[in-house]
Amino acid sequence: METEIGLKDIRVLTCLYKEKSLKRTARILGKTPSAISKTLSKLREAYDDPLFVTSYNGGEATPRLLEIIEDLFMVQGILENSLATDSQFDPLLFKGDISLSCSMGLIERFGDRLFTELSRLAPNAQILLYTWTGETQEQLAAGQVTAAIHVLSEEKPQHIYQKKMLDDEMVLALKADHPAQNMQQALAYPAIILKTSGWNDQRYRFLENLKANGIDYINGGLVDHVSLGLKLIKNSERVMFLPKVIVTPDLKYFTFNKSCHMPLKFVYCIKTANRNSKLHQWLYDVCLSVIK
Repeated sequence: METEIGLKDIRVLTCLYKEKSLKRTARILGKTPSAISKTLSKLREAYDDPLFVTSYNGGEATPRLLEIIEDLFMVQGILENSLATDSQFDPLLFKGDISLSCSMGLIERFGDRLFTELSRLAPNAQILLYTWTGETQEQLAAGQVTAAIHVLSEEKPQHIYQKKMLDDEMVLALKADHPAQNMQQALAYPAIILKTSGWNDQRYRFLENLKANGIDYINGGLVDHVSLGLKLIKNSERVMFLPKVIVTPDLKYFTFNKSCHMPLKFVYCIKTANRNSKLHQWLYDVCLSVIK
């Protein structure tokens, strides 16, 4: 039996996949739970598959749904883009999710302000902030994350579009009253190293470059939370390698000379198919204003 499946049906299925909850899906899409249940029954009949099974974590996707979900997200994006008008995106009227994934340093440095500003400008949206993980690229491709902010990478796949946000550089940060008065003196103290998923978790080229240029440092330990690293250097004479944008005003820092200078480019990452979306143009501007 032939069954017609439209954009509204696909929205229900992709939202159910992300939320794992019929009630949350109904609230996000502005429908009743019974309407969502009716659509799900229609889709189950169309695909001749239960699509979701009940588990401890909520509705878990069946193998059949896992096979097609990425295609459904892609079709949804194409249809929504094709139906979009040239009118400006109105955040006051937006009722869906705005999920943003940021590299560890950025979310700890700016996460509170990002959450507050997005909530203020889009009061009916559900704001979700995540830390960038090894799964973030796949989540972007599947539509499970609206956008992400990370360091520019040549290794990201073509279906992920990277739009430049700001230029930055690696510096050596230390507390304001630290006895070191220059870079050479500061490197005589133990240096905290920050591990960041998707950037230096496999290889830290910055430290390799320091060694290649004959610059020695004392390994003072590794952390994967900026807040912990900042607390350590504020309460001791340790120093820390950091992107300059993450350095808080109550610290001082030293920059590296030209041979050891490591430029960074922070970028806004989205599905390439969504690069002209009005929502993303607005979200990019908000994120840029907060971080800058």
